Amino acid sequence: MDEYITKPISLDNFKTVLSEWGDLPENKSDRILQELKMESSDSEIVNLEHLNLFTDGEPEQEKMISEIFLTSSAESIMNIRECIEGTKTQEDWERAVHKLKGSSAQLGAGKLLSVCLRAEETPNSSMEDKKHYLQDMESALDEIRTFFKSRETR
Repeated sequence: MDEYITKPISLDNFKTVLSEWGDLPENKSDRILQELKMESSDSEIVNLEHLNLFTDGEPEQEKMISEIFLTSSAESIMNIRECIEGTKTQEDWERAVHKLKGSSAQLGAGKLLSVCLRAEETPNSSMEDKKHYLQDMESALDEIRTFFKSRETR
């Protein structure tokens, strides 16, 4: 291998050099996220097929998972709001959006996942854009609450 990489090392340059010598191992979390994006539409509130992977269709399991998700999501939304209000940092924004994205992906909440992906892909967006992201996240979360509320009566 005759290539060299100058310091500071750029991850993109490193991957480029390595890829010349063979296929790079795929990041498991990126693969899972890609699969979920393919099986969930951007307008899907909750993908029941995906949710059933964790609940086996058991209403009590679904209730437990939904409660954990809704509690965790409310905390993330609160942190995101505090970032917009200026009481938390940009790093806190990125962490909260990333956490909400991950839990949305785990649940199969396509619409919320889509908003979080857009917010995460533009971390340095304007405060106005961040406010819009927050509104979209809250709206999608309200739809998820309504979705699970309607399923409690079955």
